[in-house]
Amino acid sequence: MRYFILPFLLFFTAVGLRAQQAPDFTVQDMRGETVSLRGLRGKYVVLDFWGAWCPACMKEIPSLKKLYRKHQNELEIISVNCYDEDNDWQEIVKDYHLKWIQLKNTKDVDLVEKYDIRVFPTKLLLDREGNLLFRLNGEHESFFRKVNEILRNEE
Repeated sequence: MRYFILPFLLFFTAVGLRAQQAPDFTVQDMRGETVSLRGLRGKYVVLDFWGAWCPACMKEIPSLKKLYRKHQNELEIISVNCYDEDNDWQEIVKDYHLKWIQLKNTKDVDLVEKYDIRVFPTKLLLDREGNLLFRLNGEHESFFRKVNEILRNEE
């Protein structure tokens, strides 16, 4: 029994039992308004790293829209476009009627590096205090189910 418990405890010690604070940032959104992650405290936040060149990213747009419509009072979505030309990115936001915060990853404020994004899409859920609750690399409906479950339990 002792040999079973030791690796179990080491795993949780290595992962950490305390919540990890998401790196803060302050940037201008697509409309030129200043967006600060710290300024969104009090709401859950989904960070969505995507690109128009990514079929899986585009496939998730309807799920993001549905999530936003359902929970826009307690949840903010921040989509961070990566590696698209400005015209392509802005056209997609307009054509798909994406109503939430739209940011562009830049060399000046490289959110891809700051959040160690290596797979697209990548989505992170932050709690009301800006702590990382979970992260999903790649496209999977389980992310949306998990967010809905967490927000449903908040009601």
